[in-house]
Amino acid sequence: GPTISRAKPRGSSNSSSKSKSTLQTKKVPHNQILAHKIIAKQEQDGPTISRAKPRGSSNSSSKSKSTLQTKKVPHNQILAHKIIAKQEQDGPTISRAKLRRAQREDEKAAAAIVAAREAEKEARRNRKVKLHELARDRMMEIAKNLQASAVVCTEEEQSSHSQASMVEIKECKEMQMDELMALEAIYADTNEFLVSDASQLEQLQEIRKALFEDDGNQSAIESFVQHPPISLHIQFSVDDYREEDPEMSLVAYVILSVSLPPRYPLGGKPLFELSDIMIVDKTTECSPDKTLESVAFLDETKLLDGIYKQAESVLPDPCVYEVATWLSENIFDADLQMRTHASLT
Repeated sequence: GPTISRAKPRGSSNSSSKSKSTLQTKKVPHNQILAHKIIAKQEQDGPTISRAKPRGSSNSSSKSKSTLQTKKVPHNQILAHKIIAKQEQDGPTISRAKLRRAQREDEKAAAAIVAAREAEKEARRNRKVKLHELARDRMMEIAKNLQASAVVCTEEEQSSHSQASMVEIKECKEMQMDELMALEAIYADTNEFLVSDASQLEQLQEIRKALFEDDGNQSAIESFVQHPPISLHIQFSVDDYREEDPEMSLVAYVILSVSLPPRYPLGGKPLFELSDIMIVDKTTECSPDKTLESVAFLDETKLLDGIYKQAESVLPDPCVYEVATWLSENIFDADLQMRTHASLT
């Protein structure tokens, strides 16, 4: 019978099926067979690049798609997108034009500051002030520095303090405080009268208040008697009353420093010192930066002799105000000598 049948019943053997498949394969062109093999291989491994991918596709597929799309974009556009993404990540940048504009504005501001400083210096050089105003301000500054300076008792004062009667020193201290109150009232609303910080006046007033409440308080009495000595400074100005030179109008600025020993005024006299004397011409103008110097000298030794004579004439009563008054009335009588080389401009 025939070896190859054209029609085979369904229950034919495997060998017959293989023979039939072989026959059919030989009839298909070779290129079609190769194409079918490639398609079968792709279906077995999964598609590497898909034209349309569902939303739930894998990361590998997304990367492949992105790679394909990136290859289609020109290189310069890719670079531009990267730069834009970097700028958005780091924040906005400043253009060169804005930088140049900001630099010019800074330069203008710096130039304006320099010009303003130079104008201020020039105005200060051209500005004129009265010489006596500078001398007055100088006197006030010196007085404040003296107020802050410490007062040191001499060994003699310390010795007399320890040996003197407690009752006598207490009475002297009370008279001193009464005199201070009178001076403060006379020089009220001015800076002409200053008590030294080392005198600790507020603390002394508190101790005295405690004694008023209990005059037998022994602790308060000892604190009151052993309190540091009182020192003060009086500053004042005196116009030249002699009228000897009509072309000049002299004014003297004086600081009188006074230290009150423990037994003043009943058993001791104050210590006086002319801390500063400056004589200037009130009509003279100068620049604010001028170095001040007195246009005249006074015989300070003669002045101090007159001060102590005046104090002795008043003691054992308080004498500070009387001495200051005498000095203001007689200061230009102490052999005034003009300084010939003093600059008046």
